[in-house]
Amino acid sequence: MKRPIVALTAAALLFGTGLGTAFADNAKAAADPAAYSAKALERSEARIAKLKADLKLTPDQEKLWPPVESAMDAFIKQRIERRAHIMEMRGQGGDKNVDILTRINMRGEAMVTSGTAMKQVASAAQPLYATFNDDQKKSFERILRRAEQHRKGDRKAGDKAGSDDGATGTTP
Repeated sequence: MKRPIVALTAAALLFGTGLGTAFADNAKAAADPAAYSAKALERSEARIAKLKADLKLTPDQEKLWPPVESAMDAFIKQRIERRAHIMEMRGQGGDKNVDILTRINMRGEAMVTSGTAMKQVASAAQPLYATFNDDQKKSFERILRRAEQHRKGDRKAGDKAGSDDGATGTTP
C-alpha cells in the first residue's frame, strides 16, 4: 500500500524538478530569479500535463485528478519560490555571510516544508491511484523511472551550472 503513495509523492518531486533543467538551460537565469521561476513553472506544468495525458484517465478518474494536480502544483511552486529566493540571496552576496549552523537550520526548515507538501500530494493522489488498472500502474512507473533519470541529469547539470553549493541543499 505504501508503494503507490511513495510513487505518487515521487511524481511531485520529479515533475517539480524541471528546476535544474530550467536553470542549466540558461546560465543567465542565475542573475534573473524571475525568469528562472517562469521557465521552471512552465516546464513543470508541461510535465504534469504530459503525466495526465500518458495515464489515459477514464472519465471517472478525471474527476479525481484536480486535487492531485492542485497538490503537485502547490509543491512545485513552493520549490520554485525557495530556489528563486536562494538565487536572489546569492546574487546579492547574502549567502556568503550565512554561517554553517544557519544553513543547516534553513535546510531543515525547507525539508519540513517539503515533507508536508509531499504528504499533501500523497493524500490527494491516493484515491486516484486506487482506481488505476494494471496498464496505468505500469505506465505510471515507467514515466517515473524516466523522470527520475531526467531529474538526475537535472541535478548534475544544475551542479555544473553552480546552482547548488551543497550547503543550502537546494537540489533534492
